[in-house]
Formats: sequence, C-alpha cells, structure tokens
Amino acid sequence: MPTPRKSIEQLKLSGSYQQNKKRYDNRLTTIPTIQLPLGRPPTHLLPAERLVWAELVRVAHPGLLARSDRLILEIATKLVVRMRTTDAKTSEVNALMNVLAKLGMTPAARLKMNLEPLDILTTEPTATINPWDALDELD
Repeated sequence: MPTPRKSIEQLKLSGSYQQNKKRYDNRLTTIPTIQLPLGRPPTHLLPAERLVWAELVRVAHPGLLARSDRLILEIATKLVVRMRTTDAKTSEVNALMNVLAKLGMTPAARLKMNLEPLDILTTEPTATINPWDALDELD
C-alpha cells in the first residue's frame, strides 16, 4: 500500500513545498462544483436522531456537507445515537470513526482535505472569545 500524500501544511512545515512549488499546483487549484444544500433531517428519524443530526451539521466545517452526504450523515447519526444510548460494540465505534473520517470530521481527515482554516477573530473583531463556549453540548 503506498504512503498517503502529505497535506500542504505538512509540506510547508518540512520545507518541501518551498523547494517544489510547481509540483503542488494541482493540489491548490480547486475545481468548482455545484453543491446542493444538505437540507433538513429525514422525516423517518427519531427525535434523538434528529438532535444528533443537527449537532453533526453544526460541528462540521462550514460548506463541507452537501445533499450527496445525506445517507452517510444518516449512518453517522444512527451510530452516534447507538453509542450514546447503549453499550456500543467495538466494531460499531470503529464504523463510526470511519464514517466521521469520510465526512471530514476527524483531525486527520481535515488535514488531508486542505480545508481553509476558520479565522474566528476576523469574523467577530469586537467580541471577546471564550474557548469554553463551544462546549455547550456537555450536559
């Protein structure tokens, strides 16, 4: 199995990007695609599953999820509900991690996707930012 490609950030840290910028041009140019919005959760989901759907949409990188991701997001939703309500098997937790990686919701997956970092300070210049405000789901 071949070694996975390094992200642009990893190449910059190692110095390879500065030496061979032309080699990585194809990774920097993106092909515009038309993405339909994700939409509301499916009507057949249970209320707890709808809440998890909304949570996953809220924590995903903005603009990452589209209509074509609905089925895999539904799988992730059901696995998260199963993990939170029952004793999930190791295979189910592994399946959840795999699905979250495919959705770009793990740190390693985000590195591979070369997503633009969100600059919170430029969106709200006058607001004081408390990093603990983002942890409102812990109740």
